[in-house]
Amino acid sequence: MADSREQAQGDPDYHYWAFISYSQHDARFAQRLHAWLERYRIPRSLVGQRSGSLTIPPRLFPIFRDRDELPSSSDLPTTLDTALRQSRALIVICSPQAAISRWVNKEVLAFKASGRGDRIFPIILDGEPGAGPNTPGCFPPALRFVVDDEGRTTTTSAEPAAADVRDGKDGWPNACLKLVAGILGVRFDALRQREVARAKRRRLLALTSATAAAVIAAATYVVLADSGLNIPGGNSLRTVIDHQGWTIFRPVPSEQLLAGRLDQLRGKLRKYLYESIQSNKVRTGIAPRSSLSAWEVAQVAAAVYSDRDAPSQDVASLQAILAHLFSHDLVVKSGEPLGWHEDPPLSRAEAPLYLVIALSRSLARHDPASAATEPTYRSYLETTQKVLDRYYVPGVGAWKMSDQEAGEPWFTYTSALALEALLEMRANGACWHGSCEQRDEMIRNTSNWLVKSFLNRSELPGWEPGSSDLATGADPDLSAFIYSVLARAAVEAGIKLPRDIEASGWRQLADMANRPYKPAYRTLNHFAEYTNSQGVQVGQTLTVRTFWYPWSIKATHYWIRYVDRVGLPLEYKIALERTRGHLVLDLSDEMLDDVARSLPFAAAEIEYALNGAY
Repeated sequence: MADSREQAQGDPDYHYWAFISYSQHDARFAQRLHAWLERYRIPRSLVGQRSGSLTIPPRLFPIFRDRDELPSSSDLPTTLDTALRQSRALIVICSPQAAISRWVNKEVLAFKASGRGDRIFPIILDGEPGAGPNTPGCFPPALRFVVDDEGRTTTTSAEPAAADVRDGKDGWPNACLKLVAGILGVRFDALRQREVARAKRRRLLALTSATAAAVIAAATYVVLADSGLNIPGGNSLRTVIDHQGWTIFRPVPSEQLLAGRLDQLRGKLRKYLYESIQSNKVRTGIAPRSSLSAWEVAQVAAAVYSDRDAPSQDVASLQAILAHLFSHDLVVKSGEPLGWHEDPPLSRAEAPLYLVIALSRSLARHDPASAATEPTYRSYLETTQKVLDRYYVPGVGAWKMSDQEAGEPWFTYTSALALEALLEMRANGACWHGSCEQRDEMIRNTSNWLVKSFLNRSELPGWEPGSSDLATGADPDLSAFIYSVLARAAVEAGIKLPRDIEASGWRQLADMANRPYKPAYRTLNHFAEYTNSQGVQVGQTLTVRTFWYPWSIKATHYWIRYVDRVGLPLEYKIALERTRGHLVLDLSDEMLDDVARSLPFAAAEIEYALNGAY
C-alpha cells in the first residue's frame, strides 16, 4: 500500500490524498464520506495512467478526517496544520454549521495560504451557496471570498463550483464521483461510465431473475453472443444487439474518453516533432550537414499547421524552413517552377501535395505568427499549384506520381493524397489559381476516378496501387487511406458513394476492431518509365509507405459522420465506433513506441491524420 501511495502521489511531501474539513455537527456525514472515498476503487482503465504530475492509483488512501475536540487556541493545532500541509487536496463539507465554524474557516484559509486554492473541492450537505437574509448559507467566508496575500478574507466573491448531495441535485454517488474526479484531475465521465455499466448489468440481472426458465435461457444466449463467443447465430444476434443499442459486454468508448486520449497522443507527437525540428532531425537543408527533404518538411508543416493546439513557437519555427525551401531549393526553368532539388532524376508529387495541405491550413489559422506570413504563404501556395499542374490530368481526374512519366501511369495513392489536399483547400477557403470552381471540379473528377478504380472483388475489394503497375490485387492499407478521403469527400463536398463502396468500406473498417498494430506500414512500388537527359528510355522503381493506423482512425471518424448523413442502420455506426475505440485506446501505446524509433515524417503523417480525426 505504501509503495503504490508514494508512486501515485509523486511527491514525498504529500502523505494524504485529501483532508476533510467539517463541522462537528456534520461528523456522521464526514465519517460516511471518508469511508466511501477510501474504499472506492478507481476504474482499471484509469489506474496507472498519468494525470498531471501523478500516477492514478487503485484507491485514494489515506484520506485525513479524524479530528478530536479542538482546543480553544486561536491557532490550528499542530496535528491538523501538519495534516493540511501533507494533503494533496482539501474537501470542505458545506452546511449552515460549517459556514459559521471558525475551524473550517481557518482550515480553508490555511490551505489557500499555501497557494493551493485550486485544489479545494466543496461538497454541499445542506444550506445554499449564496447566503441571504432568509436563506442559511453553507460556505464559510474563506470559501466564499478571495483571500489576499496576507491571509485575510476580502469582499471579492469567489464562490467555487461544488458537488451537491442534496435531493434534486447531484445526489450521493455522483457528488462523490465528482470529488474523486477533481482530486485525480480526470473527467467525471471517465468515472461515471463504470457506474452506468454496473447499473445496466443490475437491470439485466433483475430482469432475467424475474422471468421464466425459457426467457432465462434466451437471455443467457444473448449474453454469450454479446460477449463475443463463437456460438451458432452469434454474428446475426450481435448485429441485432447493436441495432437496438443493447450491448453491455462489448462497450463503445465514450466521445469524451476518445477525445482525451487523442489529445494526449497529439500532444506527444507534437512534442516529438518540435524536438526533431530543434535538433535538426528534420532534413531542412538549412542546418550544417542537413540534406533537403521537401517531402519531409512538407509533412511536418502539414502536421504543425493543422494542429489547432500548436504553440506559437512551433508555428514560427517553420517560417525560416519554408522560406529556405522556396528561395533556395525550388527548381525553376524558363520562369516555371518544376519542383525541388531533392527530386532528380524524377520529380514526385507528394511533397507539393503536402505543401498545399500545410499552406492551406496555415492561411486559415488566426494566430499572430500565421497572420504575419499570409501574403508570402499565398504566393507559396500559387507556386506549389503551378508545380502540381504538371501531375494532374484534367480529362481523366487522376494524378501521376512523377510528371516525367510517359503514357498513362496514374497512381492511386497519389490521386488519393491529391484529393485530401483539395479537400483541405476547400475546408480552409483556399482556391486553385484563384478559382474555387476549378478546385471543386478537381475534387469531383478525382473522386470519380477513385470510385471508378475500385475493385469490387469478393475476396478483398479495394484499390490497387497504380494503373500501369503489375496487378497484385487490392491493397488493404492503401484502401483504408482511400476509404478515409472518399468518406471525407462525401461528407464535406457531397460526393456520392456507390453501394458497393459503402458496404466494403464499412465492413473492412469494422473488421479492424481486432487488428494488431504491426505491421505498421506497407511499401507500395511503382515502376516509372521516362526519357533521361540523354534521350534514352529508362526505368526507375519509386516507393511510398502507407501508414494504415492513422488513416484508419480518420476513416472511422468520417464514416461515422457518413453513416449519420445517409441514415444507415445503427449497427453500422456502433461497429465503426468500436473499431475507433480499439485503434485509439488499445493500439496507441504501441504506435508511440514505434514513432520513437522512426524518422520525423512518420510522426508528422500520423499527427496530421489524428488532427482531423475528431
